[in-house]
Amino acid sequence: MAIGEVNDEIWIGYDHHVYKVTDTGNELSFAPAISYKILESNNNVHCFLQDRNEVWIGTDRGLYCYDLEKEDHRRYRRDQSDLRSLS
Repeated sequence: MAIGEVNDEIWIGYDHHVYKVTDTGNELSFAPAISYKILESNNNVHCFLQDRNEVWIGTDRGLYCYDLEKEDHRRYRRDQSDLRSLS
């Protein structure tokens, strides 16, 4: 499980889902922060890091870069045949 702050909102990564937490005044509500289709099943989220309009999401199966404006992502993962890929 991961908890991070993105654009002054709390994001929670649990299993392969990412939620944002909103304070409605009397209670907290949870809504998907990104599409479920982005992260594969059985892919645990470990951390978040926001860099301007991008959120980096560290998972069991690689690193995702989610563009907040375009609502699109790129995935980076280890390629054993490429010594310059993620380790």
